[in-house]
Amino acid sequence: MSSGTSVKKGYIRAQLVFVPKCRFRVLKNPRTLAACKAAFDEVQQNHGIVLSEVNFAVNHMHSLADIPLGMSAEKAVQLLKGVSARRIFQAVPNLRKRYPRGSFWSGYYHCTSTGPQNEEAVVAYIRSQQEHHGIADEKQKKLTAFFN
Repeated sequence: MSSGTSVKKGYIRAQLVFVPKCRFRVLKNPRTLAACKAAFDEVQQNHGIVLSEVNFAVNHMHSLADIPLGMSAEKAVQLLKGVSARRIFQAVPNLRKRYPRGSFWSGYYHCTSTGPQNEEAVVAYIRSQQEHHGIADEKQKKLTAFFN
């Protein structure tokens, strides 16, 4: 590679947590979840981010993301939140009444890098969100199973 260009191979694995603005319980709506899933799929195809685990509670979501080298975690979060918010508002226009300023997701997000040593624990934690938050609702479990 003497041409001066470098080829970046690999990824950064991170646990991401997003929260809807004001922690409204809007992630229990099947149309909202379907729009969010479609948006995440779009971002994965267009930008090389891979979400290997995704799980939703009624007022937040957890995911395990492989972010390509050369892309910051902040940029990955911006893409995931921005595209999903747009798709959610298109699929569920009445949410504009709840979010009149056009921001679906809170400005908050949590990002923790993970490695091979703790990956199993992170995956188990993401998969057990219903039990962790005491969600006994079968409908919510079915909605989350839709993503797996």
